[in-house]
This record gives sequence, C-alpha cells and structure tokens, in this order.
Amino acid sequence: MKKEKLLKNIGGVLLALTVAVSPISAFNTGNIIVAEAAGGSTFDTTVELPANMEWTGWNEIGVASQDFYKVTLPSDGIFKIGLMLKNTSHIGLDVFNSSDTSYRVMTTGQMNVDDSAWTGTDSKALSAGTYYIRVSSESPRNRSQKQSYRLKTVFESYGVSENGKDSYDNPKEYTLNTSVTDSFTATDAEDWYKVNITQEGKYHYTAVAESEVVSGYNYADATLYNQDLFEKQHLGKACSGSPASSDIYLAPGTYYLKIEGNQVKYTFSLNNAKIENGKVTKVKSPGKKKAEITIKDVTGVNGYEIQFSTNKNFSKNVKTKSFEIAKTQIAGNNKRKIKINKLKRHKKYYFRVRTYIEHNNVKYYSDWSDAKSVKIK
Repeated sequence: MKKEKLLKNIGGVLLALTVAVSPISAFNTGNIIVAEAAGGSTFDTTVELPANMEWTGWNEIGVASQDFYKVTLPSDGIFKIGLMLKNTSHIGLDVFNSSDTSYRVMTTGQMNVDDSAWTGTDSKALSAGTYYIRVSSESPRNRSQKQSYRLKTVFESYGVSENGKDSYDNPKEYTLNTSVTDSFTATDAEDWYKVNITQEGKYHYTAVAESEVVSGYNYADATLYNQDLFEKQHLGKACSGSPASSDIYLAPGTYYLKIEGNQVKYTFSLNNAKIENGKVTKVKSPGKKKAEITIKDVTGVNGYEIQFSTNKNFSKNVKTKSFEIAKTQIAGNNKRKIKINKLKRHKKYYFRVRTYIEHNNVKYYSDWSDAKSVKIK
C-alpha cells in the first residue's frame, strides 16, 4: 500500500506534459456532432475528426502505443481539445501543425489515473488549415494494460483566415480610410500591409483587440515603416480593454504597416485626420500701413500662417507670413494677436489664417479660414 502511494507521488512529480485541467463545463460547445473515434496507426492513416465534436466513446489504447487523428479548421479561430482518461498509467495528447511533428501547438495529458475520470484541456488560437493529433501511451505501472481515453473538440471561428504568410515582400494591400479585421494565432504572429499616401497631412490610427479565452498576453502592436524600412513610427499596442490610438504626419509615398501580436482577433483603421483650423475673429488697422489680426488660439499646433491680399478671392497680390507660437501675442479669451506692417495705405486688405504642425522638419497645414477685411490707414 505504501509502495503504491509512493509510486503515485513520484509519477505526479515526473509529469512531463503541460496540463490544463478544467471541468468540461468550461467548453462552449456551439454546434456539435457526436462521433466515435478510433485513431489511425500512423499519420498516413489518420482518422478525421470534426472541428466541433461531442465526447467520443471510450477508446482503448495498448502499451506504448499511439493513435493518430487530424482536424481541419475552415478559418482562423479558437480551437479547444479535451482529453478524458481513466485506468491509465500515462497518456498524453499533442497537436501539430503538420504531419512531420516539427511544431507542436497544443498539449495535455496526465499520469496515474484510476477509475475516477480525469479531464484535461488545451485552447489555442489557430490559423485555418489541417492539424494532426497524436495520442500516446506509455507502459503501465502496476496496472492493467487496457488504458482508456475519450476526445472532444470545439472550434469558435474568427470569421477571417490567412492566404499564406505576410512579409515585407508579400504584404496585403490596405486602402486608406477603411477598417480591416484580422487575427494572430499560435502559428501566425505577424501581418504586413502596404498603403499608398497621396497627400501630405495628418492621419489617425486606431486598433482594438478582442481577447479570447487563451493563455498568454494577447495583443496587436503596430509600427509604420517608410518604403525602404529606414524610418519607422510606433503606432501603439492594442490589448483587450485597451485600444491603441495615435496621430501621425505623413508625406506622399508608399508605407508598410507591420502588426505583430499573440493569439487575438483585432481590427484597425488608418484615416485622414484634419489639423484643427484657425479662425480670424477680428481685423483692425491701428496705425499707418499696419494691420492687427486677432485669431482663435488653437492648442496642439506649432504656429500660424497669415495670408493677405487686396483681392478678396486671393487670386492676385497675395502674400503669406508664418508665425511661430512664440511670435504671437496672447489676447485673452482663447485668442492671439498677430501684427503685419508695410501695407499699402488706404487699401482694403483681406486676411485669412491656417495652423500648422511641424514634424521631422516638415510643416503640415490645416485648411484656410474664412477671410476678414479692413481698410489700412
């Protein structure tokens, strides 16, 4: 009796498989089918299992034997597999992304299970495709050679799927001002998008991540590169309950958006975003050949441009002057004043303003405001 108890304890310490133990109620079954499973003897003779399947009947497996199955997922999504054991010395289950077992994506198992059934599960976000399942037994210790197991599968689709691996050389085309939904899985952790910018200006990036019931840190982290990858801007990391959002300033050209992540469904967009306009609130001529322009104080900009002309359509006799924030005067009530000299006396002038933001020594402008006029003294 003491010897058998000691063997049980040693077996528990020597557990070599990653084990996820949970009640079967943790499965959200969705549409399921009941199937009997009797595995093939090799990967070449695998038995196909449905992606959604209720518990099979009990399957007996011999000493130091292996049973082989496969399952085909129609799209990216969360795949869950359950293994139920009784009267076993050591049975493990592994899921591979190919029949050569080069990369194991899921695993569960247990040692020394008696008549009281034990249940283990594993859950991963997987890409669309065929996966191979191996159930392995080791030699029993002081037990009957008849070891038994049952299987169950559950699949929850993301509704998206990849058509091959993305890379800088093989990106997906992205259209500005659209939303795209994609996903990361245990076998796909990187997406590339190519986007063409035709107009310099301000753009706004947003992303949300929809975390599922899978282990690990689930996120989607985006970086924008210029065409030769020499320059980059980090756009933000979206996690469950914490979306990413950032403003960027781009010149015309081709850009590459690289998004990296871990087992998560995500949605992102890159949209045109206007720089806040200025506004001329008042114009007066305080002295000879002088004009004083009062404008709305706009936060988050680097400065203002004043354009003035004797033509109300600004089609001729147009001049433009640029003013950094420090070269303007605070006028109170969220307003600023700008002075312009050397104007022509007794002429009517029209004035309008636009704001600008400077990024990497490039100025990005808002639209022009409506104009106001004054007769110069």
